[in-house]
Amino acid sequence: TNRTRRAWLPKTDPNGHTVHTIEFVEETSPASFALDPRRVFPDPACGDDIQNGQGIFEYDTLTARQVRGLVGQPGYMDSQLAAVLLEGPRRSAALTEFTDEAMNRDILNTTYQIWYYWGDVRNENLRLAQVKGLDEKNILQSSSACVVMINNTVVKAYKNPVDTGDLPYDFVQWEKVVGSPFGYGIPYLMRSQQRVLNAAWRQMMDNSGVTSGPQIVVKPSVIQPADKRWELSARKIWYATDDMDDVRKAFATFEFNSHQGELAGIIKMAMELADMETGVPVIMQGEKGAAPDTVGGMQMLMNAANVVLRRLVKQYDDAITRPHIRRYYDYNMMYSEDEEIKASLA
Repeated sequence: TNRTRRAWLPKTDPNGHTVHTIEFVEETSPASFALDPRRVFPDPACGDDIQNGQGIFEYDTLTARQVRGLVGQPGYMDSQLAAVLLEGPRRSAALTEFTDEAMNRDILNTTYQIWYYWGDVRNENLRLAQVKGLDEKNILQSSSACVVMINNTVVKAYKNPVDTGDLPYDFVQWEKVVGSPFGYGIPYLMRSQQRVLNAAWRQMMDNSGVTSGPQIVVKPSVIQPADKRWELSARKIWYATDDMDDVRKAFATFEFNSHQGELAGIIKMAMELADMETGVPVIMQGEKGAAPDTVGGMQMLMNAANVVLRRLVKQYDDAITRPHIRRYYDYNMMYSEDEEIKASLA
């Protein structure tokens, strides 16, 4: 990434006095970002490791001001950026189904779509994008590179800064799945129990609404409300006909059974099964639950509850920490000007 750093540098004026002036220094350095997985599209043939695929696409949006800010930056083609600005924002029909429904449609129509492609690109195509330092021996040879596109226009292309050709993306899964780099998350693992819980809660609300009061049967031929309205209210006055000997015969109430206890049991069972299926008990979320009061018993329970968490930490180290830090090491070995920090890494 390109960053602008402000530096105050001392200078000597003609009178021999030292003055400090500000200078803006642009420097290129590696950086890390967390991405929305809904905006990253790896090669479907990569299996469960994106490094096995031919490439990967990343999607983002830019405003017109941000696009204009790319003019003059290293690697960007100003003529291509001018063509993009004259063209205006364009929508990708293939991306419509991936957009978040909560997004403001007006905002989507005023932003530019920018795509980053990392992967193998033929050298002859990279030459058209003014990429230097390519192998001249074989024009059909491919190189690991990044191609930046706004709308459908290529605005920048450059070789992968790391000679190993690794894709600069790392995926970590909550639950690994064979043949998929995304894996399964907690919502998917507990999907069955979530349906059970939703259905039981809906039934509980319906049952509570029906049983919150009695069902009333009225004989309208022998009784009439004074306000001509049949809705029940406090201190309401009713008129009985002359031939009505017992006004209690005009009304009858019926109570329906409440099943809140049974439905609450289903909800509790669904939550317990969800904890078992996901491996995330409530004690890991800060809830004591049925934890013992003794220190030893609590320690044993916490150790058992953290088994899944320790497995996830190991997966994170293998999938994120190790390859990610290794690419920083490779970058510094290639480009760092400080020779003292360079050493062999087994």
